[in-house]
Amino acid sequence: MSRVKLIYLMGAGRSGTTALATLLGASSEIQSLGEMHQFFEHACGARQCSCSALISDCPYWGQVLERLPDYNDEAWSAYDQERREIEGHRAILGHLFSGKNKHIQHYADLQEKIISSAAEVSGTVTVLDSAKYIGRALALRNLRNVDLKVIYVVRDPRGVIQSFSKKVQTPRGTLSALFYYLSVNMVAEVARLTGLRGRVIKVRYEDFERQPEQILNRIEDFIGADLSEVTTRLSTGGTFDIAHLIGGNRMRSQENIAFKVDVSWRSSMGRLSQFLVYLGAFPLSLVNGYRPWYR
Repeated sequence: MSRVKLIYLMGAGRSGTTALATLLGASSEIQSLGEMHQFFEHACGARQCSCSALISDCPYWGQVLERLPDYNDEAWSAYDQERREIEGHRAILGHLFSGKNKHIQHYADLQEKIISSAAEVSGTVTVLDSAKYIGRALALRNLRNVDLKVIYVVRDPRGVIQSFSKKVQTPRGTLSALFYYLSVNMVAEVARLTGLRGRVIKVRYEDFERQPEQILNRIEDFIGADLSEVTTRLSTGGTFDIAHLIGGNRMRSQENIAFKVDVSWRSSMGRLSQFLVYLGAFPLSLVNGYRPWYR
């Protein structure tokens, strides 16, 4: 089995991972797969690819499925349960501080087969998984023939909270969104400095607003893939096609999107609210270089 590069996007929801995945997937060297923690669920539950075809009928995913063993609902339902145990939030401490889960090798072998098959069908050596979950990133370290590179995406907590306030796709209130933001990013920081050390680059969502080319150059050096096509299209205001994706947010149903950094919270959120959210997310706000307020 040839060695495959896997780029994994990690971070809290509403932090810009979908937009970054779309950008990186525009490179001819990278195949964006979507949120691969949902793979078994989509394959067994007759769910649709972003192209609107059922996964089994999709011109891309149908070929991937043909290369995989034991493709039937009963077996794959059991595989998905195993995956949930290994990638779940409760498993994170075990990944960081204990020995390997007894089921980890079976999990690793199957995940490796899925990832390798996805790369083979696409004709690339690099695939991208935007699942975001920290437990999955830690579990994927154990794949022997997969070179794992993690991009940890962070966003100003005020932008995340404003995004969750919109009445689309799992909205959250301010306190719920703040607790979620803190818990995910604090655990991600621990994972970045321990179990994923040496495999992670941290990217701030807002930096794409000011210096997109420099950020893409950093990512290019880190993942070892040519992103010149992406940089050129971004600089000319071009649109980006949506790949054959598993899962994802409402953007997946569009044929293509124009990349735009959303920092509207700076004008819509009052200075007091900005400061209170900043303080509520402290010390992450400080660690990630965000200021108490903007105008």
